[in-house]
Amino acid sequence: MFKKTILNLILLLLFFFILFGFVSHISIYTNVWLIVIVYLVLFFDEYTALLWTFGLGLLLDLFSITPFGFYLIILSLIYLILSHLSKKVLTHKSLSTFLSLSLIAIVVFYFIMWIFNIIFNVFNLDIFYNLSFINILIQTLINLLVSILLFFIVNFFTKRLRL
Repeated sequence: MFKKTILNLILLLLFFFILFGFVSHISIYTNVWLIVIVYLVLFFDEYTALLWTFGLGLLLDLFSITPFGFYLIILSLIYLILSHLSKKVLTHKSLSTFLSLSLIAIVVFYFIMWIFNIIFNVFNLDIFYNLSFINILIQTLINLLVSILLFFIVNFFTKRLRL
């Protein structure tokens, strides 16, 4: 168990720094972290998924301008919601399930961001990103397209998914 945890932490750090270095140079903003959480919910055991979710939230908090703990709380809430939905409602590992979970993750993420934005605007702290409807819509469409692409890539390598 200890070796598995250490291996997961090393893979998490490697994944984060490669992806953070690659995605930060692209002009199109995507929430790849939300797509990763959907994959964690569908493919990994609860311990590994929670470890990765906690690690991603912690690393994102270290490198973002948001208050510390923001991403940790949001990603943990999203994981809990998606985990519950995948066990109780969306039990098939199909494209529709994957897109539904991705869309739910995106909606929850932006809803919580919107609430925090309102709270911090009351205190005249403008530390959040631009949350215009057009930007959110574009990012949601890009995330769903990336989700579809990753679904077919994973489906090519494994037979755990159904169309």
